[in-house]
Amino acid sequence: MPAYSVKNVYGTNLWKATATGGAVSIPSVFLVSRTSSMPDTTGGRRGGGSANMAELGPDATQIPAAGRCDVARLHLEYRLPGSTTIETQDATISYDVANVGLVTTGDDAAAYYSSHDVEKNTIILGLYVALRDATPLAQTNPAGALAALAAFQPKFKARIAGWADADLIDDVAIVQQDVDVLHAHAPNAMAP
Repeated sequence: MPAYSVKNVYGTNLWKATATGGAVSIPSVFLVSRTSSMPDTTGGRRGGGSANMAELGPDATQIPAAGRCDVARLHLEYRLPGSTTIETQDATISYDVANVGLVTTGDDAAAYYSSHDVEKNTIILGLYVALRDATPLAQTNPAGALAALAAFQPKFKARIAGWADADLIDDVAIVQQDVDVLHAHAPNAMAP
């Protein structure tokens, strides 16, 4: 039995679950020429790419007490433009239990990230999930959507504390605008 299983997949509706995990077949991928995660000279970089992310859930009974813990195995097949040859790449994602340990608190601030960019992706994913969940709720229960976003706001602000990232700072303003709109529709529910 694997130590981790796929809970959710974000960024594609092409994911197909299988008995051992799942697969996604993307008909074509276009790469951009950006060489840095920094904003361009206009200050923006939104819309320059996308990501497919899988949320994995640990089975604490399967995590070894010491040594290497395999989290996922990835297999990639692709064909370069103009070629008929199928290229493949395989990778095993793992960590040393002694160095990282299992984060079971649900506290994202205590989690391990292999890079700053990976951490930012998890922050953006948290924002996406909060807005995704609040949007349909706002149609029938603005007070409930307001309560959900108001509860998300301080967690989001805490996650980006110390980040000098214009996109994340803009996201704080976007969440506040949503809270303000919902507050106008449910003024007695909760003050923002």
